[in-house]
Amino acid sequence: MNEKEIEAFIYFMAKKFMKCYNRVFSHGYYIEEENILENGYCFYFAHLLNQMIPDSQIVLTQHPFAHYFLCYHNQFYDYRGCIPKEKDYLLVDFDYPTAFSDLIFATDAESEWGYAETNGTTDKLRDSFYNSVMDELLQVGRTYLEEHHLLEQGMKL
Repeated sequence: MNEKEIEAFIYFMAKKFMKCYNRVFSHGYYIEEENILENGYCFYFAHLLNQMIPDSQIVLTQHPFAHYFLCYHNQFYDYRGCIPKEKDYLLVDFDYPTAFSDLIFATDAESEWGYAETNGTTDKLRDSFYNSVMDELLQVGRTYLEEHHLLEQGMKL
């Protein structure tokens, strides 16, 4: 996938993630905005994308705040799409550039759950939500990739 294709896919999946979140938690009373994807659910979203995008890697930064996102072909992505770079910095937050040396790359996506749990990123409520919608989101993502002829060899679905 090229950068435009992956960004379109991420935007699509972010909307689907939020639709599931709103269905489960708000029961139609209010609509939560996408900021939950940078405030507590970024790990789950990065994990979801990592399952669907071959050769991608989950990345964590703790500076200026804890945030999980994805690395794919030396580009970094979160729910907003491609994260801009500037010299030796990643602009996760434009006010506080993140040095590349501060990035932590997950060596194994599954073992990253334990690390996320110890640093407080995951909890039982978030885990329960994610486990309840994960299969649905994986299927929606697979359908999108198939319909847009982006399904790559090595897909984990």
